[in-house]
Amino acid sequence: MQGFKTENMFLYKYLKKEYAYRMLEFGDIKLGTAYEYRSYEDIARRDIDEATRTLVSKIDIPLYANKQNQLPGIFSSIIKINDGSIILENCIAERKENYPDVYIYCCTSSFDDKAMKSFDCDSCIVIKDVPKFVNCIRSNLETFFRKVETFSEPCKYDGKKVPFGSKNSPYFIKDKSFEYQEEYRLIFRPKNLVEFRPLSPFFLRCPDLLSCIELYQS
Repeated sequence: MQGFKTENMFLYKYLKKEYAYRMLEFGDIKLGTAYEYRSYEDIARRDIDEATRTLVSKIDIPLYANKQNQLPGIFSSIIKINDGSIILENCIAERKENYPDVYIYCCTSSFDDKAMKSFDCDSCIVIKDVPKFVNCIRSNLETFFRKVETFSEPCKYDGKKVPFGSKNSPYFIKDKSFEYQEEYRLIFRPKNLVEFRPLSPFFLRCPDLLSCIELYQS
């Protein structure tokens, strides 16, 4: 599993009571998708920019260029120098990028009753062994897909605009309005799929994860 160290760490999953029961009794979980979050109606989940990021290049001081490779960042892809030269100053260039759909299992790193209610949930599952939990989901997913990559990381809430060259993954950056959720994401990316084909959310039965979860008791 790529991402942050998850040993000796607990995660919390907000659910409605009936889904919490199915998870505790049978190991049933719902795997949502990044593209699905673009069309949710409730404001706690809806993010029209999910799985995207906007790269930003800036030029503050005057820049003289007479060759294509002298243009920095995004400017090199939107400005073409054939003959002659160009001077740029106080310029900003942006390019929005869309990324392939992935399966997302959204959790939080700390329980918060107010945040739970914002999702219209009334129960919470504690994930006591995160590496085992992730491996259980991955192994069950691989009965449908040949190979599944996993990533885990807390979300950052600095917005979807990042400097050109940034290594911030589009799956872990969100607008500051979501910061109260303190979201920790588990990402499952099937390999060898059509790159921008939307995935379908579905319920997955993983009985082997029962040993690493319990009902949260306040």
